[in-house]
Amino acid sequence: MLASAAWAQTTVTLTVDMSNETVSPEGVFVAGNFQGWDPGATPMVDNGNGTWSYILTSDSTTTYEFKFLNGIGGWESFSGDCTTDSDGNRQIEVDGLLGDVSSSTCFNSCYECGATTVLFRVDMSNEEVSPFGVHIMGDFQGWDAGSTPMTDDDGDFVYEYAHLFDASETAVQFTFINGNSLTDIIEFPGEECANEQGIRELALDTEYISLAANATGAPFCFNQCSSCVLPLQVTFTVDMSVVSSVSEQGVHIAGTFQGWDAESTMLTDNGDGTWSTTLEVAPGAHEFKFINGAGWNGGEENMNGTSCNASGNRGAEFDEENNTYEACFNICPGESCLPDPDPANLTFQVDASEVDLGGESMFIFGAFTGWQGGAIEMTDNGDGTWQTTQLVSGSANVDYKYSIGAPSEGNDESGSYVLAGDSTTFEMEGCGVENGFGGYNRRFVRSDMDEVIPLHCYNSCGECLGDGGCMDSEACNYDETALNDDGSCTYPGDECNDMDDTTINDLLNADCICVGDSVIFGCTDSLSCTYNELATVDDGSCLYLDALDECGGDCFEADSLGNCIEIIMYGCLDTLACNFTTDVNTDDGSCEFPGDDCDDMDVNTINDMLSDSCVCVGEDTTTFVFEFERLEFGMFPNPTTGEVTLRVDGFYAGVTMQVMDGAGRVVWSVQNLALQGNKVIDLSRLSAGTYNVMLSDERGISVKRLAIQK
Repeated sequence: MLASAAWAQTTVTLTVDMSNETVSPEGVFVAGNFQGWDPGATPMVDNGNGTWSYILTSDSTTTYEFKFLNGIGGWESFSGDCTTDSDGNRQIEVDGLLGDVSSSTCFNSCYECGATTVLFRVDMSNEEVSPFGVHIMGDFQGWDAGSTPMTDDDGDFVYEYAHLFDASETAVQFTFINGNSLTDIIEFPGEECANEQGIRELALDTEYISLAANATGAPFCFNQCSSCVLPLQVTFTVDMSVVSSVSEQGVHIAGTFQGWDAESTMLTDNGDGTWSTTLEVAPGAHEFKFINGAGWNGGEENMNGTSCNASGNRGAEFDEENNTYEACFNICPGESCLPDPDPANLTFQVDASEVDLGGESMFIFGAFTGWQGGAIEMTDNGDGTWQTTQLVSGSANVDYKYSIGAPSEGNDESGSYVLAGDSTTFEMEGCGVENGFGGYNRRFVRSDMDEVIPLHCYNSCGECLGDGGCMDSEACNYDETALNDDGSCTYPGDECNDMDDTTINDLLNADCICVGDSVIFGCTDSLSCTYNELATVDDGSCLYLDALDECGGDCFEADSLGNCIEIIMYGCLDTLACNFTTDVNTDDGSCEFPGDDCDDMDVNTINDMLSDSCVCVGEDTTTFVFEFERLEFGMFPNPTTGEVTLRVDGFYAGVTMQVMDGAGRVVWSVQNLALQGNKVIDLSRLSAGTYNVMLSDERGISVKRLAIQK
């Protein structure tokens, strides 16, 4: 008789190494489809060694998707072989029959902090592969010809082997073998990529290296310093005369042939309205987009509905005869160029009835407002909905978001939410696009006519669902009828209100019952002669011994015969205070000093305060002029491996940030930046080197030098 396999509850341990990061004062969080993608609901535990962990249990076979956050709203934003192709989420598979699972990695990376993972690759398509397979040998494995086999899992004749190198290792020497012994065919490539002995050498200067022969990412051909298939020189040309204006950041291209980097590949202005660049591209099919500007901020093309559409991108196939591509912006090759739509009024409306506004107004911001710096306050319709009508010009793609209050860190729409119990995004539901920073923007494609955008729920593509509730079966208030999780879940240990005025410190107990500690009123000061050691709430009944040892008496000083010679007089005892009184003997905390707030009883003044001569003086509002301070900033860490934190005192809007290389060329920039306190900037796409970071606004320009190390 066969016994059926029994399901075992699985422990899932998620660990992130923050040693390369400045950890937010809020701590480190994880969000995923196991908790509704709530960015602040799941704090991780500090292990004390630079790593943070979170443990959950699963009783079903499933795949969890998740991301780590450095503070609430500080989402990871990267892609790699550990993330999904669609939205860059991490994932981990759970199968109770295979035991507990864990994931440990560096923040914003697929790999360990400080270490280097190398994917060795060699193309054997020009060789007759040995029946003993393909092997690699090198100084990292003792030059053993038969101990390290390479694999070709997908049958494309590209053999691979991945190895993790310690942070102390700076370079590796290796060679490929068609076979598994020193008597088999050992490659001997040219000096262009190998030393005099034919040994290849690779610098271990980044966290992940996929061994490639050229910029297209093609692997080395066995026994050669080039790829088996040489890359093409493809010239891309886009006609920008159809757009109302070309961005000050120029025109860029991003696609499968350069890692979808929206800022690294700028085209050259030909002076006739067209822009061009020539790139190395592997033969075959590719997807790409032209971008009016730099970055995924609404200036990119949207090819949906066109004849050359490939999932919203351009699609094209290149070979030796087909190695040029020409088109007008947002239009397929060979089709008539049409300009941007005429300016038109768009009415934006959002239903915020299912979110807590905390007394704040709703704001809208997007490409047409200069993003956060020009955010617009919307009008409250009084029924939970808000709207505004704005004249919009430029591209047909209108990218925007809503925020609760003026936009700042973490108070705007994330674009990720739960629909009928499943996690989804603006992009998946068809009302938005990924913004390149771990979230999503809304997108509306406008015409040249006035239009009203359909009403939708805050942070959702559809109408407000209603029937919200707690969807966590482990919570005290789990609602099995809820269609969407409204964030209301409560758990044992959470604060509550037992509606009893005679209790304090009310908490949900293990049975989900709200229980508080009984209140005992009395004097809680142990120095008082009426102190009650059982009291939990001070009721103002504390009295103290006077000079005659009377509890609550009014004698300040007594003679040797027990006669009171001075009565207690309350007031300010500090001689430097404006209201110092000479006949006072007991300070009552009422002292006032120059610089303290006051009221000069004049409605035409503001910022009233006591002057050095203790006169209450205010600033005349009829002549008051704000004085701006020069934009000064701090920047750390410096050197950095990618991310830097800008630090400013005060609030600055409309800031332009530019990063220039040693030749003075702008290699990264962003406009209309809003700065307050600390602001993390990701410069990981820049190569190692020394740069100048320049911040500028109406106050002037500030420049600091930054070193980037890889």
